[in-house]
Formats: sequence, C-alpha cells, structure tokens
Amino acid sequence: MGPNVQTKGLSDESDDELATKNEPEAPQRPYSEQLALFNGKLTTAPFWKGVIKPIPLLAFPTIIYPTIMFSAYFCLVVSMSVLSATVFAAPPYNLSSAQVGLTNLSVLFASLLGSPLAGWLADCAVKIMSRKNKTAPGRVEAEFRLVLVGIAMPLAAIGLFGFGFSVRNGLALPFPLMFMAFFTMGFVFVAQSVLAYMIDVHTDDVSQAYTAMNIVTSVMVFVASSYINGWYMSAGPSVVFGVLGGMSVAVSLLTVPMYIYGKRIRSMVFSSRLAQKM
Repeated sequence: MGPNVQTKGLSDESDDELATKNEPEAPQRPYSEQLALFNGKLTTAPFWKGVIKPIPLLAFPTIIYPTIMFSAYFCLVVSMSVLSATVFAAPPYNLSSAQVGLTNLSVLFASLLGSPLAGWLADCAVKIMSRKNKTAPGRVEAEFRLVLVGIAMPLAAIGLFGFGFSVRNGLALPFPLMFMAFFTMGFVFVAQSVLAYMIDVHTDDVSQAYTAMNIVTSVMVFVASSYINGWYMSAGPSVVFGVLGGMSVAVSLLTVPMYIYGKRIRSMVFSSRLAQKM
C-alpha cells in the first residue's frame, strides 16, 4: 500500500461517521492482554519489504522536507552542545567539567517549557485554520502543522546569532545560556511541527518514514560532530555561529513553498507509480 497522503482530519465529520458505520467493529481485548510484550504479528507485509521501504520513501517530497528540517536542526543542536563545552571550558568563562554540565540546565528548562507549549500551539493553529479554510470549511490540511516553523525560525536564529555574539564579546555567562535556551525552544517547535506533519501525511508508513529520517540524521550528525570543533578553532565564533544561524534561516524558508504547494505535492505523491508499488 502506498503512503497515506491524506491526514486523519482531512475528511469531514460526516465522512468519518459513515466510514465508522461501514467498518466492522474490532473485538475488544482486555487491557492486561494489550500490555503483553508479544502481541503477535502486527502486519501482513513481508519482512524484507519493511526493511527496504525506508530507502524509496526518501524519494518523496513529503519525506524529504521533514527529513531536511529535522536533520539540519538536530545537527545544529549537536553542534551547539559540542561547541558550548569548548567555549565554557576556555577563557573568559573557565568552567570546570561539572560546571559545563550544569550549563545545560538552561536547555533542559527550555525543553520542558517548549514541548507542551509547542503541542498546545500546534493544536490551536490547526483548529483556527481549519475553521477559516475557505476551500473546505472545517477541513484540516497537513500543512497547517507547519505554521509553527514561523515561530521556530526567529527563535533559532536569535539563539545562534546571539550565542556567537556573546561568546565573541565575552559577555557574562547568563547571556550565552539565555541564547542557548532560545535556540532550544526553536528546535522544539521545529521538531513538533515537522514530525506531526510527517505523521499526518504518512500515517500508514510512519515507522519506515522515521527510519529514513533517522538514517539521514545519523549521517549528518556524525559529520557535523567530527569537524565542528576544528572549524570553530580556525574560524572563530562570529563566522561559525553566523553560518549556523544563516543555515537555520535558509532551511526554515523551505517551509514556504511546502506550505503553498503541499496539497498539490501530496496529491502527486499519492498518484505516483512508486507510491502505488509500495
């Protein structure tokens, strides 16, 4: 079966009710059985088809876009973590290993605050935009999930540019920590947005889609973590964090064409020969 390019919310309530009436009710299993470690075979698809499927999924724009977004931002998170350890251990901060570790508390608090906030804003945005959907009032489009990138982009850019500025000028420790928190909030919003988008579009293939995304992310993180310190030592904070901040903006701007042409792209994906074969 090809990737499901229609979200669960794309159909009207009447269509959902009709489908529910026509489908036979699945037998209810006791809750204790649902907690079992082994629940039998969950799919009738061949094993090797599931193993190979993540590779051709990377040919779909609806997978390429969230993969680029998530991988790029995750690389920025790793780069920020690696570089912050180098920065805070050197003058003018001269922090010990334990103190460098404690600087990540700002990242922790930003994540704890940003995760529920991003989820709540994502749901609010979808509800508001579905009510104002002129083409089909009340209908939810997967692209509504992407509005959070509009919040994430300035947060991430401020965090990266600000961190580089504060380190270059030797500002007091609270300033780089604050900018680390800004960037972390931006990453949380991007992750919430693009992962929800991918789940909505590829509901039936979400596990393979995540696998494809993780393959690309792992390769990019390996490359970034291997060379980021050497680049920082040779180029300095202004150049490095200027480039990283520009990268976050450039990648985020990919959301604009995806939002405008997303519905048309999903239709093309659904009707493609590759999707039909899968």
